[in-house]
Amino acid sequence: MANRKRDFRRKTARTLVNRHDMVFHGALNIIGFARPRTVNGLLDAGWASFLGILPLRAANAGRKVAGLDPKYPSQDCSQCGRRQKVKIGHAYVCASCGNDGHRDVNAAPS
Repeated sequence: MANRKRDFRRKTARTLVNRHDMVFHGALNIIGFARPRTVNGLLDAGWASFLGILPLRAANAGRKVAGLDPKYPSQDCSQCGRRQKVKIGHAYVCASCGNDGHRDVNAAPS
């Protein structure tokens, strides 16, 4: 089972690197998210292992990988930088500049 999981992580990393010139990921504290009921599922996913493989695959393909600051990514306007709270599932509309769209698209680096 461990070999299958490792193989899946390697193939997933290769797929991401082949499809994109740059891959961004949230620099999240996975251990901090792990609660007693969900700890096995989260930790069993092997995020640390995957994030160790991804930069190596990217370097071999001449691509880049970057971790993003997990603080307020979907609350900061990508146009003017103003911070405002947006509920999950709601569109992002900046009160200052009028920038609107999906909150995850707004959070993505340009």
